[in-house]
Amino acid sequence: MVYAERRVHELINQERGRRGLGQFRWDGRVYDLAKDHAAEMADQRNLFHSPNCMIGEYSGECVWQGKGRIPYGEKLARMIVKSWMGSEQGHKELLLARGAKKAGVGIWRLRSGVYATWAFRR
Repeated sequence: MVYAERRVHELINQERGRRGLGQFRWDGRVYDLAKDHAAEMADQRNLFHSPNCMIGEYSGECVWQGKGRIPYGEKLARMIVKSWMGSEQGHKELLLARGAKKAGVGIWRLRSGVYATWAFRR
């Protein structure tokens, strides 16, 4: 999934750039939290927010689930970002947050679908 995870990160930065916002830097520590959370959601077959991504220096997260036959690579990355940018649940606002500096994306695939987490910190 590394390509799709990095591509989601790049697409989010493109959205930010279109709005004159600073770019997120990829952060390995945030990535580890996001990846662990995506795996945890997949294990439980449920979407939920992780307190590990939302406390201390970590500022928030977006979660995503795709069921059934989900594409790989570029199509998957675009599907995830489009969903978050069109969300009415505050995901877009998090992706476009001012003052945010570092981020990571974790994606976990099962036969039944895909789980993704994006987390950032200030």
